[in-house]
This record gives sequence, C-alpha cells and structure tokens, in this order.
Amino acid sequence: MVEIEAIDFNLRLYDPRVLKMKVITNVKIVDVNGNIVSLEPVSEREIEDMDDVIFDKEFSNTLLITFADLVHGEFEGVVKLYQIPENAQYIFKIYSVESNGKNVELIKICEMKKNSIVIKYYERLPELKEKDERIQEICSVAKLREEIVYKVVKN
Repeated sequence: MVEIEAIDFNLRLYDPRVLKMKVITNVKIVDVNGNIVSLEPVSEREIEDMDDVIFDKEFSNTLLITFADLVHGEFEGVVKLYQIPENAQYIFKIYSVESNGKNVELIKICEMKKNSIVIKYYERLPELKEKDERIQEICSVAKLREEIVYKVVKN
C-alpha cells in the first residue's frame, strides 16, 4: 500500500515579511469506480527538522513558503501519514489556508500510476482564480469529469 504525508501548521513570520498563516490539509481519493472517500491519517507526529524536504515539496510552489522561512518566526506543525487504498485512481490534497485573515482553499491532484504518484495539478496562492474557472482547469489538466471534481471540492 502506498503512503503519503500531509502537513498541518500554524506560522507567524516577522522578518523579512509579516505573515500569519494556518494550513489544514485534507486528503481524499477518487477510486477506479468514481467513488469519493475522505481519508483519515493512520498516524500523526510533530514536525521536525528532518521534515524540511517534505515541507518544501508541499508548500514552496503552492504557498511560496519554505522550511528556511520558519526560522524568521513562530511555527508549530504536524505531519500526518495516510495509507492510499489500492483502488485509488486520484488523490486530492485540499489545503484550507488562512493567510493574514483571508481564507482560501488550494487543491493538489495526483494520479496513481503503478504504485507511484504523479502530480497532475496544483494551485498557487498568488495565482488563484475564481472557483468555476479553477474547476474547469482541473478537469482539463487532470482529465477528470466536472461532477467528480465538484463533489470532491464541496464535500
């Protein structure tokens, strides 16, 4: 069974920029039959220095934050481990982000290919479009039906 990690965190930066951010990551799969399943983590642990690669992989492109930025403020985080069922076709990571008082959701979609994970689509905080436009782009890039994407995002 394939495993993936996700990170929840609270961050307050002071230098060189002021930023207050909270991120909660939810993981859902779409199986080969089109069913949507919300996954629960099989384990959780506090984030450590050795998690710098995981953190940067998750957030350097989406939120434009790296692990190195964390030394400029206060930070607490949790690494959650998920087991991906063998019948999973797509993995959705939905990042609920509160950044300086604004709330948004960012989406990352991966496809399962012979026990490996291929990133098909991800959103970036500074380039976020209107929801309907984002759904259309997801459908086009990830080759998913619109009704499935709407169900995943709304549930």
